[in-house]
Amino acid sequence: MTNTTIETAIADRTSWLAFRTDWRLRYVQASEDVREAKRTLRATYAAGRDASGDQSALHYVRVAANRLMLELDKAKEAKAERMAEAAEEAKPAAKAA
Repeated sequence: MTNTTIETAIADRTSWLAFRTDWRLRYVQASEDVREAKRTLRATYAAGRDASGDQSALHYVRVAANRLMLELDKAKEAKAERMAEAAEEAKPAAKAA
């Protein structure tokens, strides 16, 4: 996900919740992909066949899952920055009242 997409994903609470729900669905799928790749690798080992292709597949699905975690971290950082900015903007308004 690009920074622009993350910025629009955290524009308000509703969009943040939608982003987080979408992210969770994608991560569930990525996790299942990792589990399936592990099962396939174990079956290949058990059959006594060359498992290099299965090892490569496992590596790539793990990388994809890791990227999703990094995406969530970036989104959380951007959300925290946006909330801090909003808090700073609210301080002068509160003092004026």
